[in-house]
Amino acid sequence: YEVKKQQDEMRKLMQSPDLSVFRQSLFWDTSIEKIDWIKQKRAVIQRVFERGNREEITEIIRFYGREVILGELEKIPHFLSSFNENVEKYLGVIL
Repeated sequence: YEVKKQQDEMRKLMQSPDLSVFRQSLFWDTSIEKIDWIKQKRAVIQRVFERGNREEITEIIRFYGREVILGELEKIPHFLSSFNENVEKYLGVIL
């Protein structure tokens, strides 16, 4: 039982980025602890690249990986110019 409990906790930690990096105001419309980082990755990537600071963007790149983010970019609507600017700055890709 204890081993299973520890495994579940480790699995949960591996399925989310370092939450201490993110400002609470970045996810103003939800509780950051309730975000499903896997199922909602497109929305998370969009939010962080539109409104995130250097540390938040760097953490989201570390968590998802460059390839996953690049794969999601074409599916994400670009409403704010900061999104394109941050993608170019942190990933070196021009949209």
